[in-house]
Amino acid sequence: MSTNIEVVQQIYAAIGSGDIPGVLARMTDDVEINVPGPAEIPFTGTFHGHEGVGRFFGSIAQSARIDAFEPREFIAGGDDVVVLGHEELTALGSRQSWSTDWAMVWTLTDGRVRRLREFHETDAIASTFR
Repeated sequence: MSTNIEVVQQIYAAIGSGDIPGVLARMTDDVEINVPGPAEIPFTGTFHGHEGVGRFFGSIAQSARIDAFEPREFIAGGDDVVVLGHEELTALGSRQSWSTDWAMVWTLTDGRVRRLREFHETDAIASTFR
């Protein structure tokens, strides 16, 4: 059985290769993704279940080009894995770019993700969509 950090690392690998079914296979059916931020950012909000996860990734793909996405540090504690990283993306509509560090908190149950909370510098991101 994989450790929680290994499961999260496998998810990032699946995301990097565009393997959304591989991402979903590592999530519970009732998974919740929460990305706080202003409405200008197309991929903020709360997304429920596998259908919601698909909408979340679809909204990113339809609104931004990923120039760099780097999970850098993995910290495990109990059921949670905190990942610190960096991203550089370009909003497709405005062609403006942003660069920000982020934190993601993954909560797992029985080796599968049941919740993901993301934290970004949302003002910098939102300004590229205005």
